[in-house]
Amino acid sequence: MEIEDLISIAFIKNPIGNDGEVTVIPDMNFTGIFSYISEVFIVFPDNTVRFETIQSFKKNGERIRIKIRGVSDKSQAFILKNAKLMLAKEDIDSFLESNGLNDKIDGYKVFLKNDKLIGTVDYVFNNSVQEIISIKTLEGAEFMLPFVKQFIQKMDKKNKMIIINPPEGLLDAN
Repeated sequence: MEIEDLISIAFIKNPIGNDGEVTVIPDMNFTGIFSYISEVFIVFPDNTVRFETIQSFKKNGERIRIKIRGVSDKSQAFILKNAKLMLAKEDIDSFLESNGLNDKIDGYKVFLKNDKLIGTVDYVFNNSVQEIISIKTLEGAEFMLPFVKQFIQKMDKKNKMIIINPPEGLLDAN
C-alpha cells in the first residue's frame, strides 16, 4: 500500500502528561471514527509510515486523546507530534457506509452566509490530506474549497444545500 492510497483522519498535536498519550485533531468527517478503529497508519512529515494499534482514546471537546500501544512516555509521544493518522480508503468507505455519512453532495446548492446563491457542488475529491469540494459558480467559473469546519458553515442534507464561509478573496479570483 502506498501513502497515496491512504486518507487522513486526524493530525497529531502534542503529548499529554507523561504516559505517552497525545492529542489529535480529527478531520471534519472523522470525529466519530475512533470508536470503530483499532489500528491506524501514522504518516510522519518526512513520509515515513508506521502501522500502529490504538490502545485507548478519549474525546475531549473537539480534540481526542489517544494512546498508541508501545508509546509509554512523553519523549516517545513527542516523536509523533505533527504526524497524520491515516486509514486505507476502503476502511473509511466502510466506516462512512455503516454510519450513513457517505451521502453524495454533488449538485448541492452553495450559498454564502449572507444567503447569496453562488453555484452548485460539481464534485468532491480527496487530496490525501482532506476532502475538497469543487464548486461551479452561476457564471460558470470553478473553484475548490477544503471541506473543513473553517469554510463549511452549515450543510443541510434535507434541502441539499451548503452554506460556506470562503477565505477572503477566493471568489474574486474567479
